[in-house]
Amino acid sequence: MKTAIAVIGGTGKAGQYLVNQLLLQGFHLRLLLRNPDKYHLHHPAIQLIKGDVLDPMALSQLIPGCDAVISTLGSGHPPIFSSATHGIINTMQAYGLQRYIVITGLSIDVPGDDKSEWCRQASTYMRNSFPDIIADKQREYALLTQSTLDWTLVRIPLLEQTTSTGAYQANLHDCPAPRISATDLAVFLVSQLRDGTYIRKAPFVASVVVSSLL
Repeated sequence: MKTAIAVIGGTGKAGQYLVNQLLLQGFHLRLLLRNPDKYHLHHPAIQLIKGDVLDPMALSQLIPGCDAVISTLGSGHPPIFSSATHGIINTMQAYGLQRYIVITGLSIDVPGDDKSEWCRQASTYMRNSFPDIIADKQREYALLTQSTLDWTLVRIPLLEQTTSTGAYQANLHDCPAPRISATDLAVFLVSQLRDGTYIRKAPFVASVVVSSLL
C-alpha cells in the first residue's frame, strides 16, 4: 500500500519542489488547493482537495487516511500560520494522525538556540520588518510544543527556487548558511517522513558548500 501524504501549500515557492520530490520518491499525495481547476500538474498519484486551510471541513477531507501532513504554507496578510496550525493539530488529533512537518523562518526562537552573529542580525531584521508575521510564527511554534503530535518545525534561511542540489546541513542551534535550495529543502522534508531524529524539534536547515579535500 502506497504511503499517502497530505500537502498544504503545494503550489508555493517551496511547495512545488516538495510535490515533485514526493512524486519522485513514489508517494501518493493529497493537495489542498483553493483553486484546483487552475492546477496543471496532472498525475495519477495526486488527489486534489478543494478548500482553504482555515476551513475545518476542508481539513476533514484532506487529512483522514493520510500517513503524514507536510505544510509549506507561504506568508500572507494578515498572517494565518498559527490559525492554520491550530486547525491542523485539531484535525490530526481527531483522526489519530501523528506526523506533522512544517517550515518556518530562521527568525523563530527556540530554547537552546546559539545563533551566530549573521543569524541574529537576520532574525532582528525580520522581526523589525515583519513583526506581525514573526509573532504569528512564534505562536505557531508554541502551539506545536503544546500538542501531542510528532511534529518537526524546519527553520530555513533565504529560499532559492532552483533545481540545483548539493550538500545541506541541519543544526538544532544555529543556521548553517544564509540560503537553501528549494530542491535541497524538499529532499530534507521528505527524508523526515522516515527519520525520527528531529521529532518534536526545530532544526535549522541550509544548503552549504563543501570544500574539496586536498
